[in-house]
Amino acid sequence: MITGAKFAETVRRDERNVAALRALDWRVAIVWECGINEKGGDAMAGRIVKWLEITPADGVRRTISDER
Repeated sequence: MITGAKFAETVRRDERNVAALRALDWRVAIVWECGINEKGGDAMAGRIVKWLEITPADGVRRTISDER
């Protein structure tokens, strides 16, 4: 079971890693296990494929959650 402190540290670590990757001009998607469990593996896989196919011509970086 994940505690509040553990969850907060995971979020902070993800934020640091995402910032470092975006500084290198990478697009970043974070997929949490709970998202897979809630939506189902096939549905989440479809969202990831759709996200990967997007070419952000407008220069706006999007996350999977932004694509809803």
